[in-house]
Amino acid sequence: MVTNNNVFNKAMLIGVSILTLCSCTIFTNSTKIGDTKVFVRGNDIVATNFPYPAVGIASIGSVSWGGFSFDDLDEFIYKQAKKSSANEMYIVIQYVGKDEYGHKETGEEITIGKIDVNESKKYADFYHWHRQYSTHDMWMKDYDDYQRKYLEIDNPYDTSVRLVPRYEPKSIR
Repeated sequence: MVTNNNVFNKAMLIGVSILTLCSCTIFTNSTKIGDTKVFVRGNDIVATNFPYPAVGIASIGSVSWGGFSFDDLDEFIYKQAKKSSANEMYIVIQYVGKDEYGHKETGEEITIGKIDVNESKKYADFYHWHRQYSTHDMWMKDYDDYQRKYLEIDNPYDTSVRLVPRYEPKSIR
């Protein structure tokens, strides 16, 4: 004889099993690197709360990314590319800043690069793949133009003060 209690217990067991399966799938497609949340959305790998670098705070001439690591991001991208069925994946970053009142404000999404998935699957390991695909290089791709526009000084004796905007890469899409 089937009682309502047995049916309820079986339904709960099935529900918990499905929830566990779904949560495992979701968590394997996302990670947290420092304060940056990285996840897969279609064929985009999105990094939200992407940090602005702090120059010269750790030591003179050094660049600090806080708890963020491009190598950790690259390793996550490599793993996602190896198991992806898409032909290409786009790397998207999104800065989070503060508005004039001090509230968090999300910036626009910037596509900094593209990964050829079929080519990525040919690499034997992360080390060899990483020599070809580096998110740090993707992020720095427009820095030479920025430097020419804002940082080079025509007159070395010019002592005027200039406001220089923060560097942000241009989107490829």
